Amino acid sequence: MGPQFSIRRTRRMHFTVCRAMRAFAVRRASGLPSPREAALLPPALLLIGLLLLSGTSGEAEKGVKNAGQTGPAVRLPVTEFGYHPPPIAFLTARLSTNSLDFIDDDHLLLTFRTSGLMRRPADSQPGDEDQNIRALTLDVVTGKAVRTAEWRMHDHARYLWPLGNGSFLIRQRNALSITDGTLELHPFMKTPSAIETIQPSPDGRLLVLQIDRERHSPEEHARLVQQALDIDAPLPREDVKLMVLRVDTGAVLAETQGARPIALPIVNDGYLEALPAKSEHWQLRYASFSGEKRTFGDVLSTCTPTETAATSNVSLLITCVPHTDDHLVQGIDINGRILWEFWWQSDLVWPSFAGSRDGRRFAFNAMHATHNVSALDPIGDDDIKGQRVQVMDAATGAVLLTVNLSPATAFGENFALSPDGRRFAILGASEVEIYEVPDPPPAPVAGKK
Repeated sequence: MGPQFSIRRTRRMHFTVCRAMRAFAVRRASGLPSPREAALLPPALLLIGLLLLSGTSGEAEKGVKNAGQTGPAVRLPVTEFGYHPPPIAFLTARLSTNSLDFIDDDHLLLTFRTSGLMRRPADSQPGDEDQNIRALTLDVVTGKAVRTAEWRMHDHARYLWPLGNGSFLIRQRNALSITDGTLELHPFMKTPSAIETIQPSPDGRLLVLQIDRERHSPEEHARLVQQALDIDAPLPREDVKLMVLRVDTGAVLAETQGARPIALPIVNDGYLEALPAKSEHWQLRYASFSGEKRTFGDVLSTCTPTETAATSNVSLLITCVPHTDDHLVQGIDINGRILWEFWWQSDLVWPSFAGSRDGRRFAFNAMHATHNVSALDPIGDDDIKGQRVQVMDAATGAVLLTVNLSPATAFGENFALSPDGRRFAILGASEVEIYEVPDPPPAPVAGKK
C-alpha cells in the first residue's frame, strides 16, 4: 500500500484536466500548431510523490533485468475487450481509469474506463464527472473473460482496493461495496459525507477511512459548493474524521479528527509514527489500537520521516540526508529491527506498492522521469519515460524481478503480485504481461565470505 492520494484532490484536478483537454481539442480543430499538452496543465497538477527504488538508473529500458528471464511468460491481449490506454494527461494528473489485481493464483481482475455516451442518472450531483468502468475476470491460462460487469463511477478518483482472499473494496461516490471474482457488488457501508482517502492494511483485515467533517451549515455549504462550481474552483475545504475499521465486522477500532488527511501505516493491530525529538532527530514509535506504545529508537532525517507498510510484517522507513535529493530507505520488522536498506533515486516518482498474500514478497512501482525531480525541478507530460516496477523479497530486500514499461499506462494501479508471490502481472498499452518471479538467492553460509 502506498501513500494515499486524496480522492477529493483528484476530483478537483479532473476539472482542470478536462478543461485543458477541451482547449487542446479546440486548437487541433482550428488547424493551429499543436502545443505541448503539458503547457495546458498548471504546475500545481504535477505533484511530486515520494522517491523510489534502488541503484538501477543506469540500466537501459530493456524489459526484465533478471538472470535467466528475458520477457513475460504469458501475454494476454485485452484490446478485444474494449481496453485502450488513457491519455497522458490522465496519467500525470493521477486519475484512476484502470486497475489490475490477482483474484487467486490463476485469475485476474481487470477494470478499465470505456468511452461512449452515458445517460444522466436520476441521483446525479453537482460536480459529478461520471465514467463507465468495465470489469473482467480473466483466466490466466486461456486469457478468456470468465465474467464481465459494468460499473458506473461518478468521478475519476481511485475506485478499487484489494482486500486479500480474492475480495475487493469498490467505491462509488461515498458508497462502499465488496466484490470478488463474481463481480457482484455487495454493500459494505455508506459514509455520511465525502470520502477523502481509503487505505486497507497489507493483510486486508483493517481499513483506514478518512471522510469530510462538515465545517459549515447545510445552507452555507450548498452556497459555497455552487460558488466553486460556477468559477471552476476547488470545493470548500472541510475538516477530516479518521476511522480505523475491521473489514469483517465494520467495527470501529479507533477514530480521531484533524484539519487534513494523514497517512497511517497499519502494522498488525497498530501503526507506526515518527515523533520530533531534537534538531534533525526523530523517535520512531509503534502504537497499538489497544493503547500500547513502544519506542523503537532514534532516527536522523532532515525531513519528516515517512513510514509505509509494505507487508503485514515489514515496513519502509524513508528519510532524507543532506546534499542529495535521493532518499534513504530502510526495511524494518514489527520490532523496529533494520532488515536492509538502499537508496531511492530522485528520477523515480509517484510510488505505489502491492504485496503477496503471504507477505514474503512485495512490488514497488514508480514513474521513471527524464531527470532528477525536486521542488525546483518538477515534471511535465513529456518528462515521463515510462514505468518501473521491482519485486522484492521482504526479509532480505533482494530484488527478484525488474520490469520496465514504456509508455506507462497508469500511475500505480496497473500491476499485481499473485497470492503466492510467484507471478507478477502488469497492464501495458494492449496486453497484460505475466512474469514468473524467481526465488531469492540462497542465504550465505555462516563462516564463508
